[in-house]
Amino acid sequence: MRVVIANAFSLSMLPLSPTEVTLRVVEISEEQVRQLLLSSRFESAIGHEATATFLSKKLSIDIPANRVKVTLDKDTALIVMQLLQRLPEGKVLTEEEIAQIPVKFFLVLLLDEKYYKARRE
Repeated sequence: MRVVIANAFSLSMLPLSPTEVTLRVVEISEEQVRQLLLSSRFESAIGHEATATFLSKKLSIDIPANRVKVTLDKDTALIVMQLLQRLPEGKVLTEEEIAQIPVKFFLVLLLDEKYYKARRE
């Protein structure tokens, strides 16, 4: 399974087909994040250097800054680091400012077509 860590989730990450998808979103612990990253060759989709540095220190894992487009599929696990505070418009935070904001981690999975067909029946 491909593992991607990001600091946001967007509907643009969903595949264009099928046009109806079912997601599973579960809060996970910092230790679960660490284990998922250590047990895979993960890809970073953390777009800002300060955020990547903050996460690297927080998780004790090298997480490079990497501005890439992510498209989910049934073989991709997306780990999202969610800041629990809305940022001022246009504000780019320093590593120290990020460290002051509480965070949660979520695992986002795209469920396969068989699952959501069965749920509709």
